[in-house]
Amino acid sequence: TGIDYQNMVHEILLQYPDDVFIIDIINFPELHVMMGVTVRLLDYMKQFSSVQWVEGVITSMNVTQTYHGGKRGLNGNSCKKILENASTFIVKVKGLLIESCNKDKIAAAARTMSLFNAVVDSSFGNFVEEGWVDAIARFCASYRALDRITYPSKYHLVESHLQEFLEWRW
Repeated sequence: TGIDYQNMVHEILLQYPDDVFIIDIINFPELHVMMGVTVRLLDYMKQFSSVQWVEGVITSMNVTQTYHGGKRGLNGNSCKKILENASTFIVKVKGLLIESCNKDKIAAAARTMSLFNAVVDSSFGNFVEEGWVDAIARFCASYRALDRITYPSKYHLVESHLQEFLEWRW
C-alpha cells in the first residue's frame, strides 16, 4: 500500500505554496520570547538562592505579579522592568547572608539578564539598532555559560532564528 500524505486529523492551518518560508508569513514572537527567557533566568536564580529572596527583589523593583489561568506570573511590562533593573539582583546579592546561596551564579544570571535586555532594546520592535548582532552573540554566550541551565525553545529562537528573521525583514 502507498503512503497517504493527506492523513491529517485537522486541515492544514497555513496553506501556502512550498516555496514560501514561514518567516514570510509569521512574525517573530518577541513578547513571548522576552517573557519566557526572563522567567527562565528568574527560575535559575531561585535554584541558587530562594523563591522568597528572588520575589523580594522583584517586589523591591515595584513589580507585581498577575494571575492568569489561576497561576501567578509576570506579564510583558513586568518582565521588561525586571530586565531593565537586572543590576538590582547584583547589588542585593552582595548583602545576602544565606550560606546556601551561590552569589556568583546569581550575579552571572543577572548579568545575562542585562545582556538580554540589550537584545530586546536593539532587536525587538519596529526598528533594529546598531550593534544588534553583537548583542545577540553576547547574550547567547553568557546564557550558555550558565552552569546547569536548560535551553528552552524561546532561547533557541533567539540563538538560532532571531538574526535570520531580522536580516530577512530588514
